[in-house]
Amino acid sequence: MVDTTPNSECIVGRPFRHEGESLTAEVEVAYGGGGEVLSQMELSRSGDIYVAPEQKFMEAAVEKGVVMTDTVTAVAWMVPAIAVPAGYEAQVRPRPATTKASAKATRPDPPVPTRWRSWPVRESTLRTVLVLVGLVAGGLALQLGAAALSAGRRRAAWAAGSVAVAVALAVAIATMVTSFRSTVEGWTEAGMHADVWVRPLAAATGVWIGRLDPEIVTIAEELFGPESVDPFYSETVAYRGRPVSFAGAAFDVVQHYGSVPFTGRDSAAVFAEAYRKDGVVVNEPFANRFGVREGDLLRLELPRGDFEREVVGVFRDYSRSHGLVVADRRHFLRNFPNTGPDDMALFLPPGSDSEAARERMLEAVRGRFLIEALINRELKSAVLSAFERTFAITTAMYLVAAVVAVVVR
Repeated sequence: MVDTTPNSECIVGRPFRHEGESLTAEVEVAYGGGGEVLSQMELSRSGDIYVAPEQKFMEAAVEKGVVMTDTVTAVAWMVPAIAVPAGYEAQVRPRPATTKASAKATRPDPPVPTRWRSWPVRESTLRTVLVLVGLVAGGLALQLGAAALSAGRRRAAWAAGSVAVAVALAVAIATMVTSFRSTVEGWTEAGMHADVWVRPLAAATGVWIGRLDPEIVTIAEELFGPESVDPFYSETVAYRGRPVSFAGAAFDVVQHYGSVPFTGRDSAAVFAEAYRKDGVVVNEPFANRFGVREGDLLRLELPRGDFEREVVGVFRDYSRSHGLVVADRRHFLRNFPNTGPDDMALFLPPGSDSEAARERMLEAVRGRFLIEALINRELKSAVLSAFERTFAITTAMYLVAAVVAVVVR
């Protein structure tokens, strides 16, 4: 909006203060295309004066009820004219009146200053002048465009900020998930040494329910020997008033093969030390949660009385975030007799056929128990599949971030 009265100032893109004898008014101007400003008024339901560049926009505003019909008035108009300085009239030659494509210059209303005159001109001269006028108008359009951009600087800043946040969110999620996946892959490689892993039959989601029957452990020991079978038991107990998992494993077996990974230490050596000292190992969530370190004495209240043992090692684990304490299985079965294991690992002699051993195990329990037996590569694949299901929501988050970036760009 530009005031063309004498001594006026441009109020494009900034507040304009008009001071009179008894009136002080500050005007906030929002610049944009006729349709754009109309849409802003319609959505925000705000605005006191709407100046439309074309009649069609004002008609649309009336039709939508954005402006009151009785307040519409014309404040400016355009009349085509060719103005020449006084004294140059003789250089302008009118075309014959019989020419249909004649062009006339008319005096605008209100009139231009008296030092200018309007005359009919040649068609070629008219074209030249119109080109010059177009160049001037083009420059004016650029100025108005820059002013509009300046007026919408705050809106543009919010849009740019929204895009930046959406992109940062997508990058952060991708980085986090990729890093976590790499950690899980390393954990499975370092901690899953069993040739065959036996568990209760799982549902389609990959989650199994219940425990293995204790007789399945006896069958496995008869097939492959006690030195190859590592059943894993667990129950929930209280430690310092908080629930944790107390587990039992065959330390006499895993001391030869290793199991869960220990930072900076050999897994088999840690279990050999735990078996020799009759100690326990704990996972990192337990150690961090309760401030427990290697060498500390740990006391648990179990059904058969207090259980106090030295913490021999702290291992990395992502399965039990509330905390896990693992002792030799004889201590577990002493406190929880007749309890079946959660799962069972089979360590076969070098050169053994894992798939053949799996078939032997399945055949031995067929018709009596419903179990699954996975060979090593299938076990690792199952762990990563569980990870992918857990973080499947991140795909939707990527999509949301992309939509936000497109909408606000």
